[in-house]
Amino acid sequence: MAPDTFRLYAELGNTALRLGLWRGGWVLEQRVWVRDLSGPGGWPNVLSAACDNAGLRAEDCESVLACASSVHRALFEQAVHRLFGVAPRVLGVDVQVPIRTQYDDPATLGQDRLLAAYAAANLAGTPCLAVDAGTYITCDAVSDTGELLPIAIAPGLGLVRAGADTTAPHIAPLLHEALAGGLAGVSSPATSTEGSLRTGLAGYLGGTVDRLLDEGARALGGRPDVPAVLTGGDGALVLETARHILRHEPMLALNGLRELDGLNEQQ
Repeated sequence: MAPDTFRLYAELGNTALRLGLWRGGWVLEQRVWVRDLSGPGGWPNVLSAACDNAGLRAEDCESVLACASSVHRALFEQAVHRLFGVAPRVLGVDVQVPIRTQYDDPATLGQDRLLAAYAAANLAGTPCLAVDAGTYITCDAVSDTGELLPIAIAPGLGLVRAGADTTAPHIAPLLHEALAGGLAGVSSPATSTEGSLRTGLAGYLGGTVDRLLDEGARALGGRPDVPAVLTGGDGALVLETARHILRHEPMLALNGLRELDGLNEQQ
């Protein structure tokens, strides 16, 4: 890597884009809602602003590596080419995650899950559990031998939010307000609809993650001491509601992409 250049790493999900700029270390990390990129020039503008905020020039971008399996991938690729003049490398196409799986058809296992499991194993060792609390909540285990044991995909708060907006618009503002206030310290009985929603959301989110982690521990032979690594946009809310002890790593995917890039260079 030339001294005057930088690299961009991106995790593009269904509802959010997480960017990281690397120049001998992380010089910028940010998360942007995909819905905020729908306007004219939205995608190139957010990439350009990221460079400006880090004091970097777009023409000095050496390469882009992305985990981008969502429907927004084409828009992201067009923006990268337009601003940086490079074609982004995409996980699963240009760069492979070196981890074995038990899926009947490994091609159908999401690259985001492979990446989270790989990065969690590098961070916590094996065996371990990886939880990604985003639009969907995914939980996967990595065995002692480094094999990915897929556990579950459950609806996350992103789907709860979207469902409220479309099917219960009279409740949606209260639900968004409840989530904005956090889910720690809920108590019963509730004294308002918002309080009832906070208690219900805390039970839903924390209870779901706890159950999935129990399933993951069972897949690993029932070991109670397996470390669990948590990431995703709703990770902070999971910490407030789940009973299991989790290691919160918001930049898990970006660090995983950086590690894969270094591994790819060595090869």
